[in-house]
Amino acid sequence: MTIKIILLINFLFIIDLIQNTLGASSECSSPPPMVDPHACCLDPGPNAIAKSCAKLYGLPVPGEAPNLNAPPPSIDSTVCFAECIMKESKFLKNGVFDVNAMTTSIKNEFKNDTNYANVMIKAFTVCSETASKKFEALKKLPIAENIMKSRCDPIPGVILGCTYTEYFKNCPSDRWVLHPMCEAAKKYVRNCVQ
Repeated sequence: MTIKIILLINFLFIIDLIQNTLGASSECSSPPPMVDPHACCLDPGPNAIAKSCAKLYGLPVPGEAPNLNAPPPSIDSTVCFAECIMKESKFLKNGVFDVNAMTTSIKNEFKNDTNYANVMIKAFTVCSETASKKFEALKKLPIAENIMKSRCDPIPGVILGCTYTEYFKNCPSDRWVLHPMCEAAKKYVRNCVQ
């Protein structure tokens, strides 16, 4: 299981969370076939921080042979992985998401790809503003008990999951893969995921 698969699971979890907590219209009651969002909306892949955090929490590291006998990642390791990415990226200051630090970091890292940078900055900003509302909804689900037992803060995972959903919804045209399954997934996410 690669980092992209973990992010896919996070992406699908957020979709399920929102769909179940906000209700679904008839258009939204039947999601399209599952697609890997990273196959539809290309991204630069995991950076050194994501790889380091994956290694720290015993998650598969991209570029290394996966241990096919390893159990799936625990909720705790996934929650801690997200917190690690946010802390090591310096996006958290005293446990609070720092929009200015995130904006500066993304602009510097992707100065040659302003379309990607702008979409990610907007996604992180939107998601940091709605994280507490999404977290309150999350706490009402049966899985919340396991998430709340984590030794790490679950809010960074909520922000990251939301950010990848927002990125998918607003994928820059130069990164979008024109494929019927991708188009159906994007339509569903845009119309059915708040």
